Order: sequence, then structure tokens, then C-alpha cells
Amino acid sequence: MGYSVADIGFWWFNGVDGRSRAETMIQQAILEKLAELPESLQTEVLHYIEFLIEKQAKNSTQEKPTKKRRVAGTMKGIFVLPLPDDFDEPLEDMKEYME
Repeated sequence: MGYSVADIGFWWFNGVDGRSRAETMIQQAILEKLAELPESLQTEVLHYIEFLIEKQAKNSTQEKPTKKRRVAGTMKGIFVLPLPDDFDEPLEDMKEYME
């Protein structure tokens, strides 16, 4: 059974689908613009809406990649403590910049 633009507009305007007032205003604007189009273009709009619904469903069902969790202890032994006594002294490579 097909629905007319007027049927869908009635449901949207009367809050049958539980949408907010802002969403209803957007839908009203869409319906008004849609009603101005010839039937052939309305069919194209319908096909585009169906495409967007399929795309949204596909995106929501796709598995999102899991983030790799950090493993404690992987850097063990890299940093040696206690620090050497000359740790805070300027490096030899930087002496010419320090003068």
C-alpha cells in the first residue's frame, strides 16, 4: 500500500512517530518542497531516501574496530633508575648553542 505526501505529512505533523518539534519543522519544510516537484522527481527523492536508509543501516551494523589496549610492563627495562649524576648537565652536542 502506497502513502501520499499528505498521509506522511499528517503523521509527521501530528507527532505519530514521536519526533521533536524541530524535527517536525524540518520534515514540514521537506514535504513542502517535495510537493512542488513533479511526480518523476518525487520518485527520485523517494529512491534517494531509500538509499540513505540502507546506507545508515549498513553503517550501524558494521563492526567498529576495537582500540588496541595498552599492556602494562611492555617498556620494562628501557628506563634505568637511578639517573646518572650528570643527567641535568648540558649535552656535548648542545655546547655551541649554550655559549
